Amino acid sequence: MCYSARIRPQLADLASEFRATLDLDSFEALIRMRLKEPELKIPFGMDRYFLHAKDPAEAKLAKYVREFHEAEKGRRQEEIKATELEMKELAQGKPTAAAKKKIEVRERRLVKLEAKLHHELSDISPLDDRVYPFYYAPVVAEGKHGRKLVPMRYRVRRPDGGEVPNQYNVFNARFDSLESARTWTPLFGRFHAIFPFTQFYEWVEQDGKKQEIYFAPEKRALMWAASLYSVAKGAHGPLLSFAMVTDDPPPEVAAAGHDRCPIFLREDQMPGWLTPAQKTAENLKSLLQFKEKAFYLHGLAA
Repeated sequence: MCYSARIRPQLADLASEFRATLDLDSFEALIRMRLKEPELKIPFGMDRYFLHAKDPAEAKLAKYVREFHEAEKGRRQEEIKATELEMKELAQGKPTAAAKKKIEVRERRLVKLEAKLHHELSDISPLDDRVYPFYYAPVVAEGKHGRKLVPMRYRVRRPDGGEVPNQYNVFNARFDSLESARTWTPLFGRFHAIFPFTQFYEWVEQDGKKQEIYFAPEKRALMWAASLYSVAKGAHGPLLSFAMVTDDPPPEVAAAGHDRCPIFLREDQMPGWLTPAQKTAENLKSLLQFKEKAFYLHGLAA
């Protein structure tokens, strides 16, 4: 599987590169929805794009971004207070091994909460552009009025808006299960997208221990994955979510210890993938065999 990817957050440039329109209404709807549902995850890099936007229409979203992060600081402070209180109560109790372990867990939680509390949008980090399952990312899809760049969540939801249980990997769609898996059959041949990114990441075993490594196509600033997406009903509007289509890896990815690879669809096949209507399943699967020629470099993730 490919559990994480690094996006390019320069949205207007990304839309232009894929000959798409930046669907600003969709990004605004997501950012405003996050004010009501703060559990929605948007990468720092995407937030920062709107904070520094020069286009007046894009810059209007900055106030919603600032409003969210100010409220988030307050929530972090409350979490810190609650965690410190839990630790104090545990320390006052019987000094057992179980109590000690619980205190250690809360100490680690405090470190993470403090780091998040003091992380400003102006602070640059390699993690700012990372997308994990449940995070939103810019995705290309064909709409009624042409190709658009829209935000979608990386992990497919059920049609009713509910979550598929966590034990199921529904952020990657295996090529060999597109016509058989219950999650993918309603989407394959109907709801197709392209997910642009610069690198993808996975945990692999090297030298007897798990290590996170990145994969990036050599001499390519950007790659993209054929994807499927779902449209579900939410309390505050439609919920778009997607999954990358993956296949067996090329030799260099397999040699690094990873057993899957996103399907880096050949550019001239992109229009066919994005408009699946009137195409047979065999036509679409055949189209996915046309991949960009790429050699994947890899290294330890930062």
